[in-house]
Amino acid sequence: MAQLSLSAAQFSTQSAKDGGMDKAMAPSSPAAQFLDLPNEVVLLILGHPDLPSEALLYLSMLCRRLHHLSLSIYFDIYGLSDPTQNANIIMRDSRLDPLSALQMALFIPSVVELSCSLPHYETSIRPLFPHIRRLRACIGRLAFIRKVTLALDEPNSSRHSAAEEGVDTWTLEFGGLLNTILQRGCTSLTLRYGTFYSDVFEPRPTSSRLVVKPVHALRNVVRHILPDVPPGSGWDFLLNAGTSMEFDLQGHSTSALTHLKIESSMLLLPPCVGWTLSTLQHSPITTLEFVGITLPTRIWSTVLPFIPNLVPALTELNLSILSGISGLDVLLLIAKLPRLKILTIGYTEYSRLIQSACPDSGPIPKLLELTHLNAPSTFIRHFLRKNSMPSLTALCISPRRPIISSGLRLRHILGPVSEILRRLEKYNLAPVLSLELQCGRGSDAEMAADLTGPAPGEDIIQALRAITRLIVCSHFEMAAPELGTLARWIARFPNLVHVSLRVRSAVEATFDDARAISEQNPNVVSLELNGKLFDARNIPKPKPPEIPPYIGV
Repeated sequence: MAQLSLSAAQFSTQSAKDGGMDKAMAPSSPAAQFLDLPNEVVLLILGHPDLPSEALLYLSMLCRRLHHLSLSIYFDIYGLSDPTQNANIIMRDSRLDPLSALQMALFIPSVVELSCSLPHYETSIRPLFPHIRRLRACIGRLAFIRKVTLALDEPNSSRHSAAEEGVDTWTLEFGGLLNTILQRGCTSLTLRYGTFYSDVFEPRPTSSRLVVKPVHALRNVVRHILPDVPPGSGWDFLLNAGTSMEFDLQGHSTSALTHLKIESSMLLLPPCVGWTLSTLQHSPITTLEFVGITLPTRIWSTVLPFIPNLVPALTELNLSILSGISGLDVLLLIAKLPRLKILTIGYTEYSRLIQSACPDSGPIPKLLELTHLNAPSTFIRHFLRKNSMPSLTALCISPRRPIISSGLRLRHILGPVSEILRRLEKYNLAPVLSLELQCGRGSDAEMAADLTGPAPGEDIIQALRAITRLIVCSHFEMAAPELGTLARWIARFPNLVHVSLRVRSAVEATFDDARAISEQNPNVVSLELNGKLFDARNIPKPKPPEIPPYIGV
């Protein structure tokens, strides 16, 4: 601050000299201070690249004027152009991060959408507690917050707690944070990652007790939510395990939460499962998502049967990438949700370790209000054994297995599609048909073989013509030749109007990539490349190279 005042004084002295005033003859006046400068000059100084961003946080606490100016620049540095609408924050161990600025900012009374990632710690969960407290304090001072996404740890983190260390504190701190989020009117909540206590509370066949000192908090929560649970129903390991988190809105009986997305197994195990179940019961949930969760089959078989009674108004359900869940449990759950309008069963059948196939002996859900279905072909064919979806308008089919270098070809993909088409025609259903494919390493070789192989049969040709939307996903990087093969393979579908590619590439999707696909597929109207949407009809064509005029010798 002293350096800033000195610079302002030098600026004032130099201005006096430039005006022709003799310093000795000038009337004595106090030196100009930093805050005497106009906002335009102050912003230039605060925005100088040599000024550490942390200094902006300290300056914001000096006065109201610097508070607004320095925090505005601080938010711009971290890409938060309008924190009242969208704030994406990665919390730092030093606590000098945008969350601290958000908590201090007097000009941010509320936030529409907040995404926050907690720091990662290798050996202990205890360092997380102060960060959870300051996140709770930040949200608690807001008038409202509508959409929250909270990452509890880094993706693919496999740290487990070998003991019960910190579980009581975690229950208190994390439960308080979730309740504060709901108290501020949150309507959409996403919880990701984190497996801190899964090894403590997952049931083991060889263990008579799950924890060293069980308490009765979770027993009371579960019995309050599910008072009619009989002994031996599968909930015994929950009724006698661990401390619990409880749903609490400070006297309010319901929350405003309509969308809950769970991407962490912690929310389906003690100590968090009590909060999850009671939140489902006391919230007007219409959209429920379980994505990327790994749990033993026994846990799924125990938890899922109670979901329908807790969310009677559910209209959208997403079950994707769930390890350990059985096809029968999926059918039993869906059969008890007759009000569903949108159902996604995403990529759950590649391996026996992921999910068993849809059993023929399972119930056929009666989904009279269902309009959108995205599921593996085995589930769709099971649903269409009867006219159980009379309102269906959009159908997305995924093969039972991904396209990999093990001989899976076009005929294997579209064979089940042909059977689905015959059943749709039987029930006079004509939904918009999409095909979603998951490519593995070496899938370009299989696609190239399809391009040079024998002509497909009539049933495969009809299936190719019926597909109007195509989604291709790949977790492996595709080089330019592989993308070229993919573009030619896509051209086998003559009636496509939309293509979506979600592939890893060495470079960001460009107009050149979109143009290469559109030239191979002239009927495509829209292209989506890794989240970028292109209008295939208006993709600029490359300019021909300029040919210099011939100059004779």
